[in-house]
Amino acid sequence: MAKKYQVDQYSTEKLQELLTTEKFNNLSIIKGKQHLHYFRSYFGPEGVDAKTIVTEIEYVDHDYLLDYAGYYVRCFDEYARKCKRLHFFSIPFNEEDFQKILFGNTNLRISEADLQENYIGFVVSRPLPETVIGRTCLKTYDSEQTRHYPIIRVYKATLFGIPLVVKTLAFQEQDKAVGACATSALWSMFQGTGFLFHHYIPSPIEVTQSASTILSELEPRSFPSKGLDVAQIAQAIRSVGLEPFRVDAWSEFVFKSTVYGYLRGRIPLLLACAIVDRSIPTQSNIEWHAVAVTGYSTSLKGPKLGTVENDKYYHGSFRLTATRIDKVYAHDDQIGPFARMTWLDEKLKIDVDGTESEFNALDTSYKDVKGEIGNVKAVPWILFVPLYHKIRIPLEVVLDTIIEFNDIYDLVSSIFGDELPSPREWDVYLTSVNDFKKDIFDLENIEEKLKEEILTLSFPKYLWRASLVSEENLVLDFLFDATDIEQSSIFCYAIIHDPTHKAFLAGVATSAITSGYKFTTQVKGILDSLSSN
Repeated sequence: MAKKYQVDQYSTEKLQELLTTEKFNNLSIIKGKQHLHYFRSYFGPEGVDAKTIVTEIEYVDHDYLLDYAGYYVRCFDEYARKCKRLHFFSIPFNEEDFQKILFGNTNLRISEADLQENYIGFVVSRPLPETVIGRTCLKTYDSEQTRHYPIIRVYKATLFGIPLVVKTLAFQEQDKAVGACATSALWSMFQGTGFLFHHYIPSPIEVTQSASTILSELEPRSFPSKGLDVAQIAQAIRSVGLEPFRVDAWSEFVFKSTVYGYLRGRIPLLLACAIVDRSIPTQSNIEWHAVAVTGYSTSLKGPKLGTVENDKYYHGSFRLTATRIDKVYAHDDQIGPFARMTWLDEKLKIDVDGTESEFNALDTSYKDVKGEIGNVKAVPWILFVPLYHKIRIPLEVVLDTIIEFNDIYDLVSSIFGDELPSPREWDVYLTSVNDFKKDIFDLENIEEKLKEEILTLSFPKYLWRASLVSEENLVLDFLFDATDIEQSSIFCYAIIHDPTHKAFLAGVATSAITSGYKFTTQVKGILDSLSSN
């Protein structure tokens, strides 16, 4: 009987060898992949420190099998239908140790529990000439105070009867034969939304087929392989029963607040960006690309103030937690899962049609034409948010409301004095009623009667939550119905967490109401609620 598995000590060279396909003898291609640079860092001593690889030599992968049936089986050349699956562990062991576990021996150097505890995840190796990296589920780096992965989920794998679990979000390299540029980003994004909104998760070929029901101006073929345009990306999102919400993302504030606001609600986003190679001093250095935004990092220094970009959201004392974002993590099919993209403090100067313009940009891990890292930047352009159809209220409506209330608060407190210490910060994000009540249940510094009231109240399934924080203490929460319509009063509840400020906030609201100013429907609801407390 042919051997079904092998056990190897981890090394970059061994990983390259295991990813190589015998038929295509593509080791030189694999060595040149940017994914190898990512894996070298991720699996290395400063990463997860992988020690052992167990390879399933014949593995049937669901997504590849659908791609095989939809495309490769009809090719003249014969492609294999089975893949390899590489499992990674952070403890050293050899083939004899692994065999003893399979045989059920009692005299074990390592146990099944050891394998489970030290499981890093797996990489599926597809039997293709170039795009060999298939479905990949690898655990994230240990969470730090500033690093956040809100949309990771549990993936289960069975290694010859041994149950293994990894918390992550699945990734795979773009298969150029059955997918276009955005296909892999959409597929990874659907891994998150499928778990959250309970929709069918299509394979890459199914994503591309759904998108290509609309012909692209970029490529007038019924099955595109070069690129999906904006309309096709939106169509792919609609094909799984979600609504594509488009946000123009070249503003720093809009980009950061959108990424933060929806990721906190466990919704991944698709980012369409311009990739700029600064080592090429011509306009031909710009290419379009799409990635799935899957996480973010926040600075501990606090949010920005001032009049940056003359943006309406940067004025007065208004501060937003989202503006602390200094990095985003993206499933980039050309690099790897949770690839780091760092926000640049200085704007990127780009020659567009003979005119030099400035753009916000992110640093990337891409290699330039010389094979060096550090010269390739990404300019955010469009964010697509895949929304459940009942989530109707956009983030902008809530932010406009909070800004208006913050201005009223500043005006009144400048006259009567301010009881809340500075700096203050607004934390605004989408949440579900279950997640919100779980947060309230876990709160320790909250009055018992107030806690009981909140936990037993009925709320919409999805909420926008705007929390005011002062000196790291939660002062108040405003809740908005994310499932209502904009013309209605979407404000639904105010929670004053610090009772010492209850009378002061009521005074602010009363003073504003009696001033004669006209307020929006949403702010009027907030003021009425505070004045009656």
